[in-house]
Amino acid sequence: RKKAGTHNATKGVLVMDKKNQIKYINEQRDKKYDRIELIVPKGVKEKIQERAAELGLYNKRKQPNISNYIMQLIEKDLGE
Repeated sequence: RKKAGTHNATKGVLVMDKKNQIKYINEQRDKKYDRIELIVPKGVKEKIQERAAELGLYNKRKQPNISNYIMQLIEKDLGE
């Protein structure tokens, strides 16, 4: 019987593969997208999330997708 916290070589390999996978995903994201930080007063984020939910904009984790909502507003303003 193993003690809790004992190192497992197989798990170590899986952890490395997961780290490499995350690194690859981040590199691909950085090639395709620019990042913009948006700072809003307290409480505004929740209002934005509520509006995104009203419009049916959700991410893969079934949470309101603020980025898609903001992109729709920007595209509308830019006429795209």
